[in-house]
Order: sequence, then C-alpha cells, then structure tokens
Amino acid sequence: MERLKGYLKETVVQEYFTTLPSRWPPLLQRIGRNTQAVQSGSDLRHKETALRRELEHDFSLAQQLLDMEHQVYRVGMGIFYDLEQTLALPVFRSQLVMFLKGMLNELSLKESVLADWKSSVDTISANTLRIYTQCLLSPKAVQLGDVERLVALMTETKANDL
Repeated sequence: MERLKGYLKETVVQEYFTTLPSRWPPLLQRIGRNTQAVQSGSDLRHKETALRRELEHDFSLAQQLLDMEHQVYRVGMGIFYDLEQTLALPVFRSQLVMFLKGMLNELSLKESVLADWKSSVDTISANTLRIYTQCLLSPKAVQLGDVERLVALMTETKANDL
C-alpha cells in the first residue's frame, strides 16, 4: 500500500498533474501558429518546407509527452496488479480502477486529437484548432481531487484495519 501511496502522491501529483501539463501550452501554441502559417499559403517554398519540418518535430515532442503520460498510467496499472492479489478492499479497488480508466480515457482522447490534427494540418479550421487545444490542455476525466480521495480512502481503510 505504501508503494501505491507513493505513486499517487509523487508520480501522479508531481508528474501527471504538475510537470507534464506545464509542457503542453508552449508546444501547442507553436503547433497552432505553424499550422496556421502553413495554411496561409506562403509563396516561399523553402519557408513552407521549414515550417512543415518544425511541425513534424513538434508533433514528435507531443508524442513524447503522451508517452510520458502513458508511462505514469502503466506504472499505476502495474502497482494495481501487484496489489490486486493482496488487496481485499472492494471499494478502494473499484475507485482505483475508475481513476486509472479515467487516465486511459484522457490519453486516448489526446492521441485521437493529435492524430487528427497532424493528418489535417492543411485543412483544419481555426475553430477546430481552438477546441483541440482546449481538449489537450484541460482534460477532465481525472483530477487532483481524485488522488486526494484515493489517499484519504487508503488512510481510512488502513486505520480501520480492513
């Protein structure tokens, strides 16, 4: 249980809710700006090629951020499966599973949005860019309060010796 508590307090709170989200805004701003520049149809061929290369690089960086978020999820699932045999706490287990499924839902949404954005750089509308940026910046499936509830439930369960 201590390993799970450490994962929730350190890895999820520090990485998933603090460090990784802080990296998205500047990257998405650059991707959006370059997407619109490519669409403007600049007459300089070499400039458009450089923009496309920069976009490819930025989408690669976005994929790396997603991979880091996936790693946080995978570590959580690994800990859950390690504890599943010893954890006879159905309420806590179901809450933890719901939290991990929420993380996976967020990751799936982000992957879909980025894949569509990348495949439609030449035609994506400004409104769609705004919606996609909002989806990537403020996912709502899991929140910091969920972690706090899980930790409180763990502490309460431990105190009751269940």
